[in-house]
Amino acid sequence: MSENPLLEIRYDIPFSQIQPQHIEPAIKALLAEAEGGARGHPKGPRPPHLGKYPAAPRPAG
Repeated sequence: MSENPLLEIRYDIPFSQIQPQHIEPAIKALLAEAEGGARGHPKGPRPPHLGKYPAAPRPAG
């Protein structure tokens, strides 16, 4: 087990073991992992697709 419980993805979150000093390193590690995954995508990082949302209604008149 890691010294930082936030660096392990688990179903049962060990809230009693989480300390304030664990938060920043965990966020940095998860963001780095996510960036690496986006860079590894064949088309590179992409903005979210907004096509699934309906267009805003136009004002009448």
